[in-house]
Amino acid sequence: MNIKIGDKIKSLRKKSDVTQERFAEYLGITPQAVSRWESETAYPDIEIIPSIANFFNVTADELLGIDITKNQEKIDKIYEQMHEKANKGLVYEELEIARNSVQEFPNDYGLLSHLAHVLGMINPKTHEERQKNLREAIAINERILADCTDDEVRDGVLQKLSFNYKEIGEKEKAVKTAMKLSYMYCTWNQVLTKVYEDSELHELIVNNIRGYIDLLTGTLTHLGWSKYKDDLSKKIKIYKKAVDLIELMWENGDYGFYSCRLAEYYMDMAKSYIELNDVENTLDCFEKCVKYAVASDTAVKMEHTSVIFENTNYDPSGPTKNYDYNECYRLLHTFGMDEKFVSIKDNEQYKTVVAELEKYAKKEQ
Repeated sequence: MNIKIGDKIKSLRKKSDVTQERFAEYLGITPQAVSRWESETAYPDIEIIPSIANFFNVTADELLGIDITKNQEKIDKIYEQMHEKANKGLVYEELEIARNSVQEFPNDYGLLSHLAHVLGMINPKTHEERQKNLREAIAINERILADCTDDEVRDGVLQKLSFNYKEIGEKEKAVKTAMKLSYMYCTWNQVLTKVYEDSELHELIVNNIRGYIDLLTGTLTHLGWSKYKDDLSKKIKIYKKAVDLIELMWENGDYGFYSCRLAEYYMDMAKSYIELNDVENTLDCFEKCVKYAVASDTAVKMEHTSVIFENTNYDPSGPTKNYDYNECYRLLHTFGMDEKFVSIKDNEQYKTVVAELEKYAKKEQ
């Protein structure tokens, strides 16, 4: 960094109409020292920086030419760049931006946390590289927890750190880390429902409901593939409950982001039906899966009309992903690669579904 502290001292001294001699007298140094500073042939000792700043009634940051506002603007711009890369699935480019950002702002816990997050999101080709990324993410998150006092940042770090520990095989650490988080009934978004009023309260409640939907549908499907992976009929029943919940909450069918979730759930049910040799329900799930995938990929900004979410907006540019293709492309690839579906490749209904996917499938170049 090219620090022009001498120019700054000279400018502040003249603005205050103080001579070098008078300024030096106040600081208990020689006028020659002040002269060397202002001519940029020497820098003040670090210990005297606060005294100089206090003399001119400015902050040490301002004295050193560090503009906090401009720094924040730069950090905001960095987040925009990373968000853009994430939306396109360009995770390695996002990782490069994150690494560069923490070199420039090494003590910004938000940027450090995001770097750890990206490291944990990347799925490299080798197990060794994955383990290396995870251990780097763990080291970063442990450092944040040791130094950061921001509860919001710490909660996010604890969550990711627990997952990281689990993946590298340190289950005991994963459990201990997770147990440091608040219980579901004692979170800030629960407590604030007893504090907020009117529109502020209503907005919080709606956001809470979205969170509960994510939690419940995610937990249902987790139960389906973990407990009932060998009992496909029950697994399908569990997935249908997740679908029913989303349809219940958005009774007008204005699912927005949740079109993507519905496509995912119907795809999983199709995989179960084909293993049960139930071709009719497999194809029915395929059709619904494609319908929601197309809805997700062609979504535009809109205002929800379903009663719980009315007057709230959905912006399809908001959600991020860690891959560089859309939902229709992903499904098309799944249909083509999964050997479970070989038996129905020549079915006309199946061909129609695939043709619909091909029409909308896109991949970033």
